[in-house]
Amino acid sequence: MSYPTVTLPGAVPAALFQTDDKGGFAYANPACLRLLGRPMDELMGDGWLNCVRLKDRARVLESWQQAVTSRSPYAEDFCAVHANDRLTWVRMTADPCCHPDGSFAGHAGFFIDISEQRRLSMFLQEAEQRHEQSAHELQRFAFSASHDLQESLRVIGTFSELLIRSLPAEPANETQVFLGHIQTGVEQMRTLVEGLLDYSRAIHPGPWDTHMVPLTVPLSLATEALKPRIESTGAIITWDNLPKAQVNQSRFVQLFHELIENSLIYSAQPPRIHISAEQHDEEWVISVRDNGVGIDPDYQQQIFQVFQRLHSRSESHGHGIGLAVCKAIVERHGGVMWVDSEPGQGATFRFTLPAR
Repeated sequence: MSYPTVTLPGAVPAALFQTDDKGGFAYANPACLRLLGRPMDELMGDGWLNCVRLKDRARVLESWQQAVTSRSPYAEDFCAVHANDRLTWVRMTADPCCHPDGSFAGHAGFFIDISEQRRLSMFLQEAEQRHEQSAHELQRFAFSASHDLQESLRVIGTFSELLIRSLPAEPANETQVFLGHIQTGVEQMRTLVEGLLDYSRAIHPGPWDTHMVPLTVPLSLATEALKPRIESTGAIITWDNLPKAQVNQSRFVQLFHELIENSLIYSAQPPRIHISAEQHDEEWVISVRDNGVGIDPDYQQQIFQVFQRLHSRSESHGHGIGLAVCKAIVERHGGVMWVDSEPGQGATFRFTLPAR
């Protein structure tokens, strides 16, 4: 194998160097001397290794010796120590070269100052760690607060029920009506707390266990859980052959449960819901179509936000979190979610999943 002969210019802004066939520095241009903060005589031979931070030196020396022995390209990042102890992160890159007769001459290469890149990388790592820590703290707070809230709601609900039982059954009085409102509020708050917990779990950055699962499995489990509601409404739910996908099964049971329940609430009678899948390039597009009231295009982004409802509580049940949870679950699986709909023409909720 032959290598190109390289002649290094001196008056160029790049930090260039050339070594001998033993790996010792034979030449470094002025830009290289400035970047490493050393005079020429300190870099010659193996002297250049002295500018490598002690913490990095063994790693750099081992990989450099391998490149010299095998006459192969070299690339390594390390922290360079200037003569005045100033530190600079550099990337050292070199390629083998040869004499005109084809014999190995050494390596020719260059240094790049990557200090800003390293600072940015460290900043991003620290920001990610802070984000994860904040997310963990937020989830701990959510669990703790929800536990305390649910306990308080249980007490309020229990004592309001005892008060109702202690009152005469007939005639109904104002106190009974007020206590009934309290119990309704307790149930709504309990549902809201559970919804917030679901949402905090869905957006939590921690890892989820995923497996290749036929999507018909979580879909079947979701419809089984909704069986009483499906039977009472006379709903007709059908689906095509669905693909296998790398998903967290329990989260996808929740996803299909929310989407089908949402369709049952807003569909015509009897509700007709169909689930299908199409492959587009390297992703699957899963669709959940219903024959419901439809959604105005102006509100099709709003419905995926927490606490956003298009109907009042008197018109429909729910806490305004379900679709936000669905969107978060899909995004945690590397997909996106949207809805196609026109008022009075039903709605089709779609989401993507990587086709693996």
